[in-house]
This record gives sequence, C-alpha cells and structure tokens, in this order.
Amino acid sequence: MIRFINLTDQIDEGKLFAFFDTITMQFITTGNNWCVWKTIKEFEEDYRSVYTHKGLDRFLNLIPDDWE
Repeated sequence: MIRFINLTDQIDEGKLFAFFDTITMQFITTGNNWCVWKTIKEFEEDYRSVYTHKGLDRFLNLIPDDWE
C-alpha cells in the first residue's frame, strides 16, 4: 500500500512530501532518484519522466485537498 507522508519542516523548512510503499518498506523514487517533493507539479514532472501518466492518479488521490 502506498502512503502519503507529510514531511513539512521535518527535513528542511517549508512544505515537503513523499510517498512510502508499505510492501517494500521503501520511499518511492523517480528517475531523478528524488523521493521528496515540494509541490505536486514537481512530483508530476518527475513521475512522468519515468512512468508517463500511467498510475499517476493513484498517487495524486493520496495528497490532501488542502496541500497547495
């Protein structure tokens, strides 16, 4: 199961988020090997650089409505 992780002010100042896979027990990474993002747009761009659009909604639906 994929989980949205709010890392705001945990690693660096400001809003940050990540996704954690409870099956593999690892943070989700993209082609740039990023596992932490500041904005939804930044995540979408990284995700599409590897996976096109397939499965993107699965992640976007986990982000709280008030995130941005």
